[in-house]
Amino acid sequence: MDMMSYEEVLQKVGHLLTHNIGNSMLPLLRQGRDSIMIDRCDPYHLQKFDVVMFKRPGDRKGRYVLHRILRCRQDGSYWVVGDNLTSGEIVKPDQIVGVMSAVGRNGKTFKTTSEEYQRYIRFWCTPWPLRIAFLRLFYLMTWIRGKTGRKTEIRID
Repeated sequence: MDMMSYEEVLQKVGHLLTHNIGNSMLPLLRQGRDSIMIDRCDPYHLQKFDVVMFKRPGDRKGRYVLHRILRCRQDGSYWVVGDNLTSGEIVKPDQIVGVMSAVGRNGKTFKTTSEEYQRYIRFWCTPWPLRIAFLRLFYLMTWIRGKTGRKTEIRID
């Protein structure tokens, strides 16, 4: 039996259910715990905060990446970043395979239109410049702690 690519499944069926690998979309998606529904989409009409599945050009392994749109650019491309990352990349519409429409966790499904998901967007995604600064500080402190071999404490008196 031939395996179909995600693109072929989306073209034929219109959606696919899969699992994520990695931690770039924490705290929203947890590897080995969550499932994601990806829908076919018009890659030229996406919005800020949509989570898109795309392929990087030149990736010989054919891996798919799932990151969030944080900026829709004037040239029609998108600036995307993982929810747990501090740097992003530009993605062109022809790289986009689909858009996330739901997350499954512990037997429950949360659509991207649900109130729970919208609360997450307001809390974690809307203040993304502050989140990125916070994550950079957190990763720096973790790196310093690893280099010194001791815990780094911040005291506020």
